[in-house]
Amino acid sequence: MLPMGAFFCISKDGINMIHKLINLRPENSEVTLEVICARPGFGCDTPPRPAFIVCPGGAYAGLSAREGEPIALRLIPDGFQGFVLKYSVGDHAVYPAPLQDVSMAICHIRENAEEYNVDPDKIFVTGFSAGGHLAAAYGVFWNTELAAFPGMVKGSNKPAGVAPCYPVITPDEKTGHRYSYSMICGGDDKVDAIADSYNPAKHVTEDTVPMFLWHTFSDALVPVMSSLIMAEALNEKKIPFELHVYPHGAHGMSLANEETAMGQGGTLVDPHTAQWIESMIYWAKEICADK
Repeated sequence: MLPMGAFFCISKDGINMIHKLINLRPENSEVTLEVICARPGFGCDTPPRPAFIVCPGGAYAGLSAREGEPIALRLIPDGFQGFVLKYSVGDHAVYPAPLQDVSMAICHIRENAEEYNVDPDKIFVTGFSAGGHLAAAYGVFWNTELAAFPGMVKGSNKPAGVAPCYPVITPDEKTGHRYSYSMICGGDDKVDAIADSYNPAKHVTEDTVPMFLWHTFSDALVPVMSSLIMAEALNEKKIPFELHVYPHGAHGMSLANEETAMGQGGTLVDPHTAQWIESMIYWAKEICADK
């Protein structure tokens, strides 16, 4: 895990930040962990903070900038540290590589918890669309061989919880997104044969971690049924979850405000839907209070 450079900056909230880029896979320079942390003693609380790893969407073909750094920065004023994971996509997206990337990210943060001012027992994973699939899958598969990387100590990669946002859950176009599955399965011709192996709703166990899910009813790209199917699977196994379905908004809303709409406006902005992140923060803080 090689540091690619670091610098300090001041956020718009006046918090002194450390901004650092870590290469998680020396053989693939595109797999990186962007560190966005408040420095202790400079306008922020000094106790170690909980943290979120943010996994942007992009159908496993690419990564959306709108669903990365803006999320991490939004979490800082509410007492969290932020990390943006650029996981394996494109030709490198075939599973289990993205799951291993998340494990590498969690282990790196734990190994450097003091430097990053992170509570190592309070590391969460959130993701959007295909990144939401990755977050949900990680919450299910974290303790399996799929998520293990060479040299990893078993159990050292456990997240405190995961928060899939308008996630892809199934490969069925009526309830999910087949193209995303074609990327992680190694081609559309392989989806029907192996997609169920990577469908998180089909592999929930007692070891699955708590989840926070949200979706919009009007999502035309990844139907709301994806989140409902995941919630039903969690409920069947008595895994704690929180689910929000908002009536309005297109797919890919990110923070659902003008900042992350980046001039597109319209159905990417909705004040009601924008409340999702406050709900997620409250959910995570409740879990932290129990640890």
